[in-house]
Amino acid sequence: MVSQRSAQTLLRERALWENEKSALQTGLDSARSRKRAAPSVIEKTKFVGVKEEISPREIIDRLQKIKISSGVGQNKNTRLAIHQFEILIALGPSALPAIREFLLRNEEIDYESGFNKKESKDGKMATDFVLPPSLRFGLFDAVKQIGGSDAEKLLAEILGGTGRGAEVAYLARALQEMAPNKYRDISLHAARELLSAPLAANASGLDKYDREYLYGVLALYGDASLTALAQTQLIRSDGGIDRGALQYLQQTMGVQALPAIAQAYQDATLDPSKKEPLVRYALSFAGADEQATAFWHKAITDPALPFGQRRELIEDLNQDGFQNEKNPTARDAQLIAQRLALVDQLHNEIDNPVLKDAWREAGKDLQNMGLKYLSQPEAPYALGKDLKDLRLRLSQTTP
Repeated sequence: MVSQRSAQTLLRERALWENEKSALQTGLDSARSRKRAAPSVIEKTKFVGVKEEISPREIIDRLQKIKISSGVGQNKNTRLAIHQFEILIALGPSALPAIREFLLRNEEIDYESGFNKKESKDGKMATDFVLPPSLRFGLFDAVKQIGGSDAEKLLAEILGGTGRGAEVAYLARALQEMAPNKYRDISLHAARELLSAPLAANASGLDKYDREYLYGVLALYGDASLTALAQTQLIRSDGGIDRGALQYLQQTMGVQALPAIAQAYQDATLDPSKKEPLVRYALSFAGADEQATAFWHKAITDPALPFGQRRELIEDLNQDGFQNEKNPTARDAQLIAQRLALVDQLHNEIDNPVLKDAWREAGKDLQNMGLKYLSQPEAPYALGKDLKDLRLRLSQTTP
């Protein structure tokens, strides 16, 4: 028999257990409820950064000390330079006096990023880049992005005083984007002045394609005032071709410049191994123009012209002169038919097996281009007689 004291002890223990059980159940129910409910958004703590006070001159000083070149370990310096340029741009017009002060000192630090090589050879100048090719170009870009009349005046001031073709090309295009045709006269004057000066020897880096850039400025504005000068500058003092002058003539005179091109080809001072650009000029019009076709044909049979160049000048019948190789236009379709006629007419005159293969390759590629054009829905309505000529050529067997 349980004593009265034992019964009281048992009752107290049971009461404690019930209280503990109730607390555990409440906690469990609360946890289950939180699991089912959507998570609440916890407000983020707002941190207030301390803004570093730095002057534009200090930023430019930092940029002068950053060395950027290709190779391992340069990513950090590249990011650092880009960051400094961005800070300078963020300072806005207040940065312009310090930038002007540096630019007028005519100092420079080249980076090894450079411009696109192909665009440079074509005389094109990019006005946007992640990493500029040099400190000065980075500052030009900063001024352009800051914008406004004071920025325009600063770029125009540098344009009027620089003796560097690459800078003239960049500044002319940047100002054209900022204020179309407002700075046309000063841009053309700067380009003409440098083009009239003696050719620079052994240029490298940013200055390697100065001539292409300068003639590119004239082409940008459709200025043909220096075509006579360009014809006299086709052959450089080192026996090579001035590609800038050649491109300018093609952009402004086209097939009309062929007599001067053909005359330059015969010049005794011209290195035979460097004649290829002149023949490629004619190739752009071969098939469509009788004089160009005759010049190109004579060159590909000229033993003085390197064999490899002759082969490429045949193979490239499907490239040079076309508006769109991948999606031929109506004009391209006419040229395809004319080029296929050349293949049919001339491929048997050469016995060399390598050159025969070049003719065969050209014919095959031209056929594919013609078939691609005919597969377009609008093709039957674009050409008339020329469409019949193209179909006829495609139906014939080419080498």
